[in-house]
Amino acid sequence: DLSRCNGCKACVVSCGIENGTKPDEHRTQVIQTSAEIGNKQYAFNLPIMCNNCEDPSCVSVCPTGATFKREEDGIVVVDSTLCIGCNYCIQACPYSGVRFTNSTTGTVDKCNFCIQRTS
Repeated sequence: DLSRCNGCKACVVSCGIENGTKPDEHRTQVIQTSAEIGNKQYAFNLPIMCNNCEDPSCVSVCPTGATFKREEDGIVVVDSTLCIGCNYCIQACPYSGVRFTNSTTGTVDKCNFCIQRTS
């Protein structure tokens, strides 16, 4: 709910804790910006994460099939055992900042909607 986002980035911190990522590696981000509208300055907070696209370009460019869309719920995930770290999916994603190369595994990492909590 964008109207409730105050830019505190607690979602970013809790995601990192849940998934054990390093402090500078994020599966989600909150972009903070401002704009002048009618001589008034407004601040905006925009949480960014994987949108689990209907037809994800990241899936079609993956040469090993490591990035795929789960049929049961439509979540796009990366199987780190198949990922070769080519970063094609990072380049193909239209939502910059939601994928990164995990410095521990050397493979691509992204938001998986905490499927470990729902599976």
